[in-house]
Amino acid sequence: VNVQLEYYPLSGHYTYNMGFTFTNHRHWDVHRFFQVREFQLELRRYFKGEGAFIGHYICAYADGAKYGIGFSETKGWEGEGGGAGLGVGYTCNLTKKGNLRLEFSLTAGVFITRYDPYVWGNPINGTIDGLYYYDYHGNASQFKERNHRLIWFGPTNAGIHLTYDIIYRKRKEVIK
Repeated sequence: VNVQLEYYPLSGHYTYNMGFTFTNHRHWDVHRFFQVREFQLELRRYFKGEGAFIGHYICAYADGAKYGIGFSETKGWEGEGGGAGLGVGYTCNLTKKGNLRLEFSLTAGVFITRYDPYVWGNPINGTIDGLYYYDYHGNASQFKERNHRLIWFGPTNAGIHLTYDIIYRKRKEVIK
């Protein structure tokens, strides 16, 4: 689920967006998980002005996330992170009224995360007791959470979005 709230002023080039993403895919039988909670703030600048908010735009964003991702019994990660970046996009109207739109976007930036790998079963003695454990083999009293760090530079989002204005306000006609 992804919920976005975007503020469109009656005139100008800028819009302000706030979004929340929630995924909770769990497949216990094959140890596959994709659980993400992400919050994002975005500022967009559309090239066409006068409150049209269609066509090409550039954007800047900042986000924060908490996640649990697992691919198998031996490959899973849990952590938190945050990032920022820049993007480009294009929005076009699908209806005459302009409240239903199609949007294409691409963003790139940096995402910094602190995480811990986890495994199915006790990694110290090898017993499978039906629980997940941090993949740590040292002295348990010396364990510190979020001991690993990753810095990602590159693409952070690519999307095709179908958007609908719930609270539609008539916009001014753009003169070309």
